[in-house]
Amino acid sequence: MHINFRSIYNKTLDFWNLIITYSPDVVIGMESWLNGEMSNAEVFRGDYTTFTIDRHTRSGGVSVCVKNYIT
Repeated sequence: MHINFRSIYNKTLDFWNLIITYSPDVVIGMESWLNGEMSNAEVFRGDYTTFTIDRHTRSGGVSVCVKNYIT
């Protein structure tokens, strides 16, 4: 799933609802607008391993979330 968050900070609940509905294996998010003030655990679900690059300017930020599978 590819999403342009355009600030996930205020849309965390909507993001979780998308994840619950579609259960994607990988989520790539652009324009997260995160800057390190929030931890990944506050935004992203624990059943995904999340890699983020926070923004250093007014816009930007990238997140890649990969679903954890228990074998």
